[in-house]
Amino acid sequence: MLKATKGHWDIPGGRINGNEDFKVTLNRELSEELPGIEVSGINDFLGAYRLPKDINEDISLVLLYP
Repeated sequence: MLKATKGHWDIPGGRINGNEDFKVTLNRELSEELPGIEVSGINDFLGAYRLPKDINEDISLVLLYP
């Protein structure tokens, strides 16, 4: 959770760039959102599911199953 500039708490988000897979995206997003963090590894996922309806025009949700 991150405290937004307007004072509320929010969950950091991110986007998949181009043809990145989930592991590459997670590593990049963690580095962007938490500078200085050292990611020791990300295990394989059992699956992923993108909700069929976007939350907003430019926001969608992907559920990852570790």
